[in-house]
Amino acid sequence: MNRLPLPLPRILALILLTASTAAGCAAQADAPIGTHDDPSGGAAPYSRSVQLGDTIYLAGVLGTKDGKLVEGGVAAQTRAAFAQIEAGLAARGRGLEDLVKCTVFLADIGDFGAMNDAYKSVLPAPRPARTTVGAALVFGAAIEVDCIASAQP
Repeated sequence: MNRLPLPLPRILALILLTASTAAGCAAQADAPIGTHDDPSGGAAPYSRSVQLGDTIYLAGVLGTKDGKLVEGGVAAQTRAAFAQIEAGLAARGRGLEDLVKCTVFLADIGDFGAMNDAYKSVLPAPRPARTTVGAALVFGAAIEVDCIASAQP
């Protein structure tokens, strides 16, 4: 006699679960993947920010103003980077208080103290979770920052 590897009620439950999961995936596949902020008009190979549901993902920014690295070292570049992040959030109706996670890349991990002081001066408490790592950065930048924010009011 042929025996099923699982009891019939369990097989039926698995079939129903598979069907409902497939239906959910199909419904999500038709939904938009999010809104993209690309002020370069397609010239840059990335979006400055992407909102997916209640989450905003912000691309990494350097400490620049008017397209040039600001002078004054890592503290000045940290403040300039967060000014750009603040502008990107404002374009989506959010602010620095909506940040939930930041990743800070430092060209010289010895600059941690100066970056940390500038970071505290620009971000309201309670501050977002943060990871800080040493990294080789482009254009001679001292810092690059990327963040994740909540889009919920």
